[in-house]
Amino acid sequence: MSFFDWLDHRTNYRATKAHLLDEKLPPGTGWWFVTGSIMLLLLGVQLITGIVLAMYYVPSPEYAYDSLRFIMDQLAFGHIVRGLHSFGASFIVVGSVVHMLRVVLLGSYKQPREVTWLTGVLLLLIIMGFALSGYLLPWDQRAYWATTVTINIARGTPIIGEQIASVMRGGDSLGALTLLRWYAAHVFLLPAALIAFTISHLYLMRRHGISGPPVPVQGESKPFFPSHALKDTIVVAAVFAALFTVAVQVRAPLEAIADPSDASYIPRPEWYFLFLFQMLKYFPGPLEPVATMVIPGVVVGL
Repeated sequence: MSFFDWLDHRTNYRATKAHLLDEKLPPGTGWWFVTGSIMLLLLGVQLITGIVLAMYYVPSPEYAYDSLRFIMDQLAFGHIVRGLHSFGASFIVVGSVVHMLRVVLLGSYKQPREVTWLTGVLLLLIIMGFALSGYLLPWDQRAYWATTVTINIARGTPIIGEQIASVMRGGDSLGALTLLRWYAAHVFLLPAALIAFTISHLYLMRRHGISGPPVPVQGESKPFFPSHALKDTIVVAAVFAALFTVAVQVRAPLEAIADPSDASYIPRPEWYFLFLFQMLKYFPGPLEPVATMVIPGVVVGL
């Protein structure tokens, strides 16, 4: 008995490999069906770089900013790791939107894949939660005042607005408890939810199979490996190369340390939240919850 025969007898790895690589794909499954693999890559990059950053980051107003400066200026390859994590957030938002548009345009949400679609919608909301909760962690001017605006928007929620704002702040004002709660959500609560729904999404995808093109194509079904696996590898490598290039060439933003007394600072959200801030101009006062929660929720659901 060879070593691999012995290993297979103990682990049954050959059956697992066959299950992962030999899945039959519908004829006509082309390049558009690599978007899910791109999302897995970007999620993996965020997870790995987040773990590295958490080893050096200190979630307190006294040390958060300095710990980030240490990562950027003194830690070997620290600016690249933070760049991968920071710019990876934008990449993953774009990837999520592209993936969901592909699902809609190719009809991959239809029967029997409705629950797969719903788990994907929840994953998009979790990703946006990551982007929002990670916003405060640098504890610079932009982070502090943009989070202040976010909490004030949450206060406008009818009936329970004050309670929501209080939970987000952790007290009467934005401070140490706020940072600790947002950090806990970013590194514990949201990752647990992300892993659970990602596993559910992949299980449902494998259960029902890839939908294939909206109009059936005549031909023979081919296994995932090697033809489609090669497509995945090429596109995933290209996306990672683009992200790595940006992380190396562009320094991740970090403004001056947060100053609660500087009321003249005008916060600017990340580009993927700009539409919410813009909608506040058209839905002022008590209509703010409609602009920030109801309308985006309807759009994502559709």
